[in-house]
Amino acid sequence: MLLPQLTDECKLLIIDNHSDVPVDETLKLVLSEYAHINCKIIRNKVNIGGNANIIRCFEMCETEWLWVLGDDDIVKEDAVKTIISHIHKLNDYTFLNYYWVADNHPLRDKAIFTIGIEEFIKNIDFMGFIGFVSSSIYNVSKVISEIRVGYMMTASCHPHIAMLFASLKDSGKCALLPEQIVTYSGTGAPNFHGFILYVLLGWPLLLDLPFLNSASRYYLKLQLSKLTNPLLVGGTANYLAHKHYIEHERDESLYFYKTIDQRFFSLSRSFYVKFMRYVCYFWVKYPRLFLPLLKMIYKRLKGKDYEFINTIQW
Repeated sequence: MLLPQLTDECKLLIIDNHSDVPVDETLKLVLSEYAHINCKIIRNKVNIGGNANIIRCFEMCETEWLWVLGDDDIVKEDAVKTIISHIHKLNDYTFLNYYWVADNHPLRDKAIFTIGIEEFIKNIDFMGFIGFVSSSIYNVSKVISEIRVGYMMTASCHPHIAMLFASLKDSGKCALLPEQIVTYSGTGAPNFHGFILYVLLGWPLLLDLPFLNSASRYYLKLQLSKLTNPLLVGGTANYLAHKHYIEHERDESLYFYKTIDQRFFSLSRSFYVKFMRYVCYFWVKYPRLFLPLLKMIYKRLKGKDYEFINTIQW
């Protein structure tokens, strides 16, 4: 869906993160059908991880604007046309973010424009929109000087956001737009649900960015707290209880739950989230003890037998 949309205003850069079969082999036939496209393939010598590879896209970019597109996300039919149109209108902006649809997401029905880091963080409608890298366009000329921040924050799982925050300062312009350019595939890493644990551990690391002032850090805490809901707490606990009960990884499961709870879930002020945090701790710690009770409740509410689901509700 992407290749037919590319024009002479676009350059396609494919960074092969040392895949088992080189990308230039797997895509050879496909790319041969679009010989007019300005395409370059770079293969990393080793797999540097998804987060570092995102920042490598910024490092190797040869154009003013960059769209980092995940290889498993589905491109909308008019995505490139939409992006180019906005770039021409908002050429002095640092960051353009587009809406994407998922369960429990708020609706973005109008554009939001901000200036400076504090105003940007305060007016983000949903942090999940910003974190999803495939829904954002970056003015590389305005953010590349802060690439070191991105590399230092790879453990946050959102190094692109750290780099953006560092580049905005008091005058950087951002636009949060209601149009859509991608459909989220909902998979990502091969061990996607295990990967979500690192995302939950990583989000709060953005609060440690030393250049944030007290107001920006306060608003960022509020934004992160909105990501937490009872389903996410319960889904995380269910995944870790599964690891404890089925895979016999008790210590690892408890470590991850307590750490995520302390760093991330504790940001929420919701009574329901606090209640779920407390209950789910015992669910992760004593899954064998609570399983009969859970089965009975699940049977009454859902009308079917409970089974461990090795997944996390995001």
